[in-house]
Amino acid sequence: MSDTGFKMEEVIQGAKTMSNPMKELEADLKDKKVNYNNNPILKWCLLNTAIKTDDNDNIRPVKGKNQKQRIDGTVSLIDAYVVLFRVMNDYLTMQGE
Repeated sequence: MSDTGFKMEEVIQGAKTMSNPMKELEADLKDKKVNYNNNPILKWCLLNTAIKTDDNDNIRPVKGKNQKQRIDGTVSLIDAYVVLFRVMNDYLTMQGE
């Protein structure tokens, strides 16, 4: 995608990177701040997602009991939150212009 002109953002898939955005996403979902249009595939991915906590209380998404189920939609949404919080100040500055 970079070769075709898209600006790419790297998101490391570890607990340290994903923990705070995942916690924010969880809170926003509970507060109904995220409208995912009740998309059945995303809902399925969200329901398949479990949480793994490390020794520093960082969390990351993992598959639940059934390792064949998919969590890709959940991970993509968390990745979007990682980038959102990375550029939040720029976004808020643009809104004030």
